[in-house]
Amino acid sequence: MQPLRDALGSQRDRGGCSDHRHHHLERIEMEIARSLRQNKGFSLLRLALDQPDAVLDGHDRPDEKIIEQLMNCLNSCSRRVDSVCRIDDEFTVLLPFTDAVTATYVARRIQDAVSTTSFHPLHTSKMLTLSAGVVTWREGDDAISLINRCEHVLQDARRQGENETCSDIDTAGDATTDLKEVC
Repeated sequence: MQPLRDALGSQRDRGGCSDHRHHHLERIEMEIARSLRQNKGFSLLRLALDQPDAVLDGHDRPDEKIIEQLMNCLNSCSRRVDSVCRIDDEFTVLLPFTDAVTATYVARRIQDAVSTTSFHPLHTSKMLTLSAGVVTWREGDDAISLINRCEHVLQDARRQGENETCSDIDTAGDATTDLKEVC
């Protein structure tokens, strides 16, 4: 994996403004510090387009109109305290005060919203879908280990097919859902 700061793409806030690529990493680090102080956890989603070629503009670059529509869709499914970040053709959503079961629900809600939205100008007749990886912060995690775990479960979801969600739910924590039920 590339160094984390190089791998993070530009973040867009609710107003659509771009921030520096390291802003999202800093938000994750701040959330870890808050979780340690307040003893409240958080979750991280990693979402990948199942058809990344469908959003290319003919010059092998992502069509920014479609990406902006995707960002709007993700933001509309997120709370004000959440942080949505674009990373190339993938997206990360930081969910403060959110356990694994709730984060999995949010991932599925985002997937449903994306799969039922008409994106223009989509370069295929097929609807867009996302695969999702869901992880919850565990004491001892740093930002890089959390993102690496999230990438790992995202790859598990992608291997299962399109529009799938996988999680690394910690059965020792508050979440009691079996991993097989989530994946």
